[in-house]
Amino acid sequence: MLDALLQDLRYAFRTLRSSPGFAAVAILSLGLGIGANTAIFSLIDAVMLKYLPVNHPEELVEVSFQRASFSNPLWEALRERENVFSGVAAWGLARFNLNYSGEARYAPGMYASGGYFTTLGVQAAAGRTFTKDDDRRGCRTTAVLGYDFWQKEYAGRADALGSEHFSRRASF
Repeated sequence: MLDALLQDLRYAFRTLRSSPGFAAVAILSLGLGIGANTAIFSLIDAVMLKYLPVNHPEELVEVSFQRASFSNPLWEALRERENVFSGVAAWGLARFNLNYSGEARYAPGMYASGGYFTTLGVQAAAGRTFTKDDDRRGCRTTAVLGYDFWQKEYAGRADALGSEHFSRRASF
């Protein structure tokens, strides 16, 4: 088998040597194709696969529903049986009205369950994140502000963290 491979390689080199123009185009095409694929994969790997700012991104799994709604009773049943996974969290995109009264001024945000930040292994730069106590019916409304939002809306004031100001100002 090794003899047949060597014989095929010698024949390929003889054929390519007999037509150098074709050989140059073939080698250049292969080089460009391999280089382009390597560059695209490196970009996707760097942007989407490798550098998620969470602990163990390779262990994350997302379960989503296309047409069915994910109800709170379904979430509570799943949360009570989280012994299959190391952590379970739910989230959904939303818009929040920042003005309590008057003209509406919306900010993009998300609803998240109490274990959201713990499951992702993300810590707050200041203040605290959600806990499992924030994930029960009738609990106090809690908000975690992103750094950019905190800088824009509160000018980075430390007294905005842990205050009631956000709860009075925003309507959910």
